[in-house]
Amino acid sequence: MTWLALLRTAVLTASAAVVVQPGETLEQIAQRSLGDARGAAELKALNGLTGDTLPAGATLRLPGPERARAQNALMAARNALNQSDLQADGRAEAAESLGRAEQLFQSAKYEESAAAADAAWRLLSGSSARSTRFAVQVTDGQTKVTSRSGRPVRVEREGLSRAVHPGEAFTITEEIFPGAAPAIPELVSPPDLARLTTRPNPKGIGGAALSWQPVAGATRYLVEIVPLESPSAKPIALSVDKPAARVSLPVGKYAWSVRAVAEQGGKSNSSSRRSFELAVEPLKLEVKETRWK
Repeated sequence: MTWLALLRTAVLTASAAVVVQPGETLEQIAQRSLGDARGAAELKALNGLTGDTLPAGATLRLPGPERARAQNALMAARNALNQSDLQADGRAEAAESLGRAEQLFQSAKYEESAAAADAAWRLLSGSSARSTRFAVQVTDGQTKVTSRSGRPVRVEREGLSRAVHPGEAFTITEEIFPGAAPAIPELVSPPDLARLTTRPNPKGIGGAALSWQPVAGATRYLVEIVPLESPSAKPIALSVDKPAARVSLPVGKYAWSVRAVAEQGGKSNSSSRRSFELAVEPLKLEVKETRWK
């Protein structure tokens, strides 16, 4: 996860818990509640889960404000590492501390993660007279970056960038970065590991109907279908303007995922991947009773 992606997800939902919806995966819950599907590992650790399958109606605990504190510490440490003048040994020590902070964050140990990230930042911030100092403030869904000293802080989003010079403040908004990626689509149907059937036909071709939740700001969707039984086969790529697609496929097993595309060209990350099997419907033989003897 990039440090800017963390900026976008620093604001948590107001509720302290989330209820699992029918058919929802842990990644989808993380996307809905934390704004990032990769937060699934955090929810798993925070709730002491041993598997990824959850019953509908189950209640999951959500992180508190300590998560945002850890995110800000991680962002500061990453930016300091990218702009540091430290020699190899010093950078390696700081990178090790930052890596430990990342692992602790994924394990939902937010206080320890923030402490490790702060330690990395302190190693880097004292590296020279030109050390860069900046602050990150998240309020009402907006993120404000203030550069205090040193070199300019570079803010990036989907290939677009903006330099924030010492003494300047910059607020990240969708209007400033119109090419930003939309949210990750949530797959709806068919459910994972579904078995779809098609009527017998000479070509062994059947239809599969795929659907997902519409994404705000998306003008089209990119669907990728990967044949699982033919590793060398080329994935099937579709571009559709609605949150649904119907495709004709040979019988077999497939995995599929979806990306959303915004009007300005920004693309989301791929959705969680689901798989399904397309099989021929068994023939039904009807034997009629006869009176012949």
